[in-house]
Amino acid sequence: MGSSQSSQPAPSSQSDIPDTTTTISYHVDSQGKKSSSRVDKEQLSGMALVNYQCRKKKKKYDKCVSEWYTKEFMTGKSMHQSEVCGDLFEAYRECVLKGIKKEIWDKQGLPPPKEGSPLAEIDDEEDS
Repeated sequence: MGSSQSSQPAPSSQSDIPDTTTTISYHVDSQGKKSSSRVDKEQLSGMALVNYQCRKKKKKYDKCVSEWYTKEFMTGKSMHQSEVCGDLFEAYRECVLKGIKKEIWDKQGLPPPKEGSPLAEIDDEEDS
């Protein structure tokens, strides 16, 4: 079986969504041959678009967890990664929830999220 990796061009602005609309996807097949293809960001929708928009926050969180695991957990210094990476997780979580709300929930014209749900939390934050 092969594995997939994605690499995006560097953004030209500070926003979470780069100005460029091209993504380069890499695929490694079962024999180790690497192939690439270009995908227009404009072709993405739903969770694929949300994942694309939040990829930098996810990468930072994943890096933090990996470093925590190696330096803190494996050495017995810390059992709780949330103490070290909790802020990065919350930023990634918020990005995903806002993306779901905007790119899926609102575009499908769904009713307001139920009170107490994670999407309702996002609504509450936007109202204040």
